[in-house]
Amino acid sequence: MNAWIGPAIVAAIISSLVTVIGWWLNHRHDQNMEAARRQERIRDVQTALRAEIRSHRHRLRLFDEATRFDEVEHGPDSRRDDFTPFVPREVGSFVFEAVVKDIPILPTEVIDPVVVYYRQVQALAQFAEDLRGDRFATLEWSRKAAMHADYIAMGKYAGVLADAAMDALDATLARGVFSSSAGGRSVPKSGSGAAPGSGGDVKP
Repeated sequence: MNAWIGPAIVAAIISSLVTVIGWWLNHRHDQNMEAARRQERIRDVQTALRAEIRSHRHRLRLFDEATRFDEVEHGPDSRRDDFTPFVPREVGSFVFEAVVKDIPILPTEVIDPVVVYYRQVQALAQFAEDLRGDRFATLEWSRKAAMHADYIAMGKYAGVLADAAMDALDATLARGVFSSSAGGRSVPKSGSGAAPGSGGDVKP
């Protein structure tokens, strides 16, 4: 009896060890696969965001060359009230809207500059719609000039934030190893209207 019990116990122990080792190896494999998928997703999201910001940057360069219309003579003062500058509608941020749920998985050093940039773009688009409205056309010339000057300043600052966001994305993409663990954050700051989840501001 004892001779039979000994080998049975050893076999049971070995079987248990094999099962545990097999479970651990499968778990480790699943973890590695999940980590690889996460890294790929982080890289893809950053690449897509950079492409959209780069596209926006071409448009924002127009603000660097823009002239405030209160610095240009548009005829006799008596006709100034009849002049309203043309403001184009801003292009939507389709990539950001599609991946916004994935923003928390990005490296912490890119979250602030990316979020602050898109917050500024959102404010710029909203202001552009205000300048396109009928109410703006009825304002007195000096008020129109002041609002248009603010619009140009917002566009120029959006360009600065675009450069900061692309620099942050370039840095993490160049490393080739992505982590969403805690880390230092940096972002340009200005006026009022803090962006949610960031230390940055929206500049009028």
